[in-house]
Amino acid sequence: MSALHELRDAIRAATNDAGGSVLYRGESDNYPEVASTLRRACSDWRRANPDFDRLQAVLTGFAKRHDNPDARKPRPSEGHYVLWSGGYDPEKLSEEQVELMGELQHWGAATNLIDFTTDMDVAIYFACEEQWERDGRVIVIRDADYGAWRVEAKTPTHRARTQKSVFIKHPAGVVTPWRRIPVKAGDKLRLLEQLGELGNPVTTLTMYNDIHGYIRLNRRYIEGMDCYHEALALLDQYNRSRERGDSGGPEVIERTNALLRVAAERLYWMGGTWAEVARAHYSADECDKAIEMAEKAMRLGYRSASVHGMLATIALRRGDDEGAEHHAKKGLELCEQDSTRDQRTESRLAWIAMYAQMHLRRMVDAERNYRRALDGGEECPIDEAERDRLARLFGKSAGEEEPAGTG
Repeated sequence: MSALHELRDAIRAATNDAGGSVLYRGESDNYPEVASTLRRACSDWRRANPDFDRLQAVLTGFAKRHDNPDARKPRPSEGHYVLWSGGYDPEKLSEEQVELMGELQHWGAATNLIDFTTDMDVAIYFACEEQWERDGRVIVIRDADYGAWRVEAKTPTHRARTQKSVFIKHPAGVVTPWRRIPVKAGDKLRLLEQLGELGNPVTTLTMYNDIHGYIRLNRRYIEGMDCYHEALALLDQYNRSRERGDSGGPEVIERTNALLRVAAERLYWMGGTWAEVARAHYSADECDKAIEMAEKAMRLGYRSASVHGMLATIALRRGDDEGAEHHAKKGLELCEQDSTRDQRTESRLAWIAMYAQMHLRRMVDAERNYRRALDGGEECPIDEAERDRLARLFGKSAGEEEPAGTG
C-alpha cells in the first residue's frame, strides 16, 4: 500500500465518528496552536487581549484604500475609520469584505482567516510542502463546531477554488483541533510524489496556480536556484579534480549534497534538480542512491541523454546487459531529438550499447554502435589492446567472432 493510501486511511479512521462533515488543514510543522496569520503576526500583548475581528476591519479598510485610489481620503463620516472600526459587526460581514479578505489571504497578507479545505489530499499537500526535516500534521475540525465562524466567498479566486478553501474567522484568531493526524518527515517527499501522480494532480503548480502564487513562492524559488547553481559549480569542481587523479575532497561532495537537498525541497517538482542529486551520488560512488534519484527525475518528466548514460554505465558495471542496452538506446534516441547533438555523450552511449549488445550476442547491433561511436569522435574508454581487438572483430563480418569478455 502506498504512503498516500496509508495516510488517507489513518485520517478516515481518526474521523469516522465525526457525526457530520469535517474540514481539513495541513501544517508542515507541529506548531503550538492553529492560528491565523494575523494572530501570529501580532505582539504578545495583542494575543493576550485578542480582538482580531476589529483589527481585521481596520486593516481591510487600509487595503481598500490601496486598491481604490478614489477612496484614499475618507469621507467626513469615516474620519475615525483609519483608527478603529466604529460600529463594525463581525456577524454581518458584507460580501465585499469577504471577497477582499479572501483575496488578501491568498495573496499572502496577514488576515484573521484560518485556511481549511474540504479536500483531504489538499491538506496532505500542505502538510508536506515544506520543512522536510520536521514532522507535519493534518488538522481536522468538525464543521458543526465552527459553523458560526465559517466564511466563504461567493466568487472565490481561482486558487481558492482549486484548493477548495473554507475560511474560519474566529474572534480569537485560533481554533482547537478536533483531531491531529501526524505526517512523518521521512514520508513527506514520497507523499508529494504520489499526490503529483493522481488523476487530478495536487502539486505546487496546481495549488499555486496564478501569478500571486508565484509571488508568494518567489523567495523559495530564489533560494532553491541559488543552492542548485552553487551545487552544480561544486559538482563540476569535484569531477574535474577526480579526472586529474585527485580525491576531489569528500567535504565537497557533502556540501554539494547538502545544497541539492535544499534545492530539491524548494524546487521538488523540477526533475532536473533530482537529476543533479543523482549525479552527485554517482560521483561519490553511491550508485543505488544515484539510481533512485534518477528514476525520481524521470517520473517528474525529466529527459536527459546523460542521465540515461549514467544509468547505462551502472547497469553495465553490474552485469545487467539488458538494462545497459535499454538506457543506452533511450539516451541515443534523446541525442537524435536534440538539435545541438552532444557528440561526446552520443559516442559514450554508443560504446555502452556496443558492449551490452556484444555480451548479449547481438553483433549486428553492436557493430552499428561501434561505428556510431567512432563517427562521434569520442575515444573508446579502454586500453589500446582492447581497441585493436574491436577493430579486428568489426573489421570482419558481424558475428564471425565470438566476443571476448570485457572488464
